[in-house]
Amino acid sequence: MPLGSILGQSGVGDIFFHLFKIPFIIIMIIITLFHLNYKVRMPFISQLFIFFGVLSLIHGVFTNPISKVTATHLYGAVMPILAISFGSYFIEHANIKTIKLLYRMLKYSFYLLSMLIVVYFLLYLNGNIIYFGMATKVPYFTAYFLSVGSNIGFSASVVITLMTGKRAMISAILAQILFIYFHLNEWKYLSILKRRLVLVLLIVVLVLIALATNTLSRFQPFLNLDLFDKHAMYLATSGRSSEIFGILEYFSREEFSWFYGGGFGETYSYISEFSKGSVEVTQHYSHFSPFYYILVYGSIFTTLLYAAILKIFLKSLLMPSNLFSLIAIGMFAVSFLGASMLVDPQLWFFIGALIHICKYPVQYDKFSLAIRR
Repeated sequence: MPLGSILGQSGVGDIFFHLFKIPFIIIMIIITLFHLNYKVRMPFISQLFIFFGVLSLIHGVFTNPISKVTATHLYGAVMPILAISFGSYFIEHANIKTIKLLYRMLKYSFYLLSMLIVVYFLLYLNGNIIYFGMATKVPYFTAYFLSVGSNIGFSASVVITLMTGKRAMISAILAQILFIYFHLNEWKYLSILKRRLVLVLLIVVLVLIALATNTLSRFQPFLNLDLFDKHAMYLATSGRSSEIFGILEYFSREEFSWFYGGGFGETYSYISEFSKGSVEVTQHYSHFSPFYYILVYGSIFTTLLYAAILKIFLKSLLMPSNLFSLIAIGMFAVSFLGASMLVDPQLWFFIGALIHICKYPVQYDKFSLAIRR
């Protein structure tokens, strides 16, 4: 994914922009093959997708033309079910050796990713890349350093995140920090003075880097946000606000659909503003994930889904902090700015693992203690 961003934005070829799909495809193939031999587990979230998915499929077949959009929405319903089940099986059968191997892989992957991001950042500063925004899985690494209690590693991962220019990644880090802060069992290992010194040092480093490289220019539209100016909101949210306005306009015409959704294959239109003018865009999803689920499944499903996810995170606050909860909360935060919940099985994999950890917390305590030694 990072290499595809570098090659695509450097003008080598637009085809490299599509490399981000390869990990999704590989993961789904593995998960599907796994469930040919193992029964699919059905926690409450999976049952929601099955029940409302069947209703939305039937509704969509009768009200919308069958198209690629229908298949995409069907994938968005089946994928979470399989990924949650796979995550549950993984954490159940994992042992300390497996978890330690996972941590080592994350550590070395961070070094490799950091080098790629630095190369990307230097190419941007040199003018070889115009668009400053590199999609990565940085929440994996910030979660890793937080889970092992490495302040230096966490600070380095935050600096690397800033170099990607992605605001969604910043939201993931903030969510992880808040999760740790409110965690009942965390931060007791650090004195108040040490925590404050680390925080001050991190802020100083980030500000110096931002000022020296003009990095904050990527965030300038957001700083100029005006809630009463649609164009300013479009720039500040990179077009996400236009998607929301488009879906709200759709529901103003289809009032009852607000409760049960438009079904599989449903689309909406909104005005996308470019430097050369405005154009009407028809779309079948929203980067703001809750509105996607309302569009397709309705507000009843969406309310139950997010209530179930938040309940899992609240339960995890009562247990020792672990990598899976930190990654899940980070990726969940990203889903409010990107369409990751709709296409990426990784978030659902970690939610599945977290569901199992919450159900059998004692089984994971030994992993948490083993990693901290």
